[in-house]
Amino acid sequence: MNKTLLLSGFLLGLILATLGCGKDKNDPTVIKGRITDQKTMLPIKEANLHIGAKKENANGNYEYFSPSCRSDADGRFNCTFLGNYESSDISKDGYVTKHNSLIVIDEQENNSNISLIPRDGFLRLRINNNTGSPSPLYATVYSRTIKIETRQNSYYTGESIKQYPLSIGLGETYTEILDLPSPEFVQIRWGFGQSTLVDSVMITPNDTTDYILSY
Repeated sequence: MNKTLLLSGFLLGLILATLGCGKDKNDPTVIKGRITDQKTMLPIKEANLHIGAKKENANGNYEYFSPSCRSDADGRFNCTFLGNYESSDISKDGYVTKHNSLIVIDEQENNSNISLIPRDGFLRLRINNNTGSPSPLYATVYSRTIKIETRQNSYYTGESIKQYPLSIGLGETYTEILDLPSPEFVQIRWGFGQSTLVDSVMITPNDTTDYILSY
């Protein structure tokens, strides 16, 4: 019987020791990998990885924070933080930003190879008011890859569908150059109020495509 008790004690101690060697509740979440150009497969240096994360505080409430890191000359990055992953943006000038493209398991090491789509085509959009119409024109440029909403001197990228008014006088011309993925057809939707006309134009790589919208 003493042998049985000794064996049981040994097994219990082994189980506890095994559990003690397991992962700690506060182990860091690690996101590492490499960022490359989707077309050339070359590494992208100084790409920014912005993380949305949260961590439970002493009161049982979540505090949100934003760790970030940057890729090196070989396109490699390593973001390490204590907390739970919520969201991510991977961005670099001249490329389409990737939103929430990572699969992350908290408190473990996660490896991701990410490719970014280059904006290597350009659209020169010219809008002419030949009628003197005072009504604001609604113009929006859509890409299959991203959506760009245009208005005077600026453009916006995003997920939601929005339209921005553009008001110009008789004989005036508004011009804006947009950098886009290529090659691909983009849609230009425009009109007044509820009426919308749709035109398409092909964006060519490493070149500028002209489009004139007259009303």
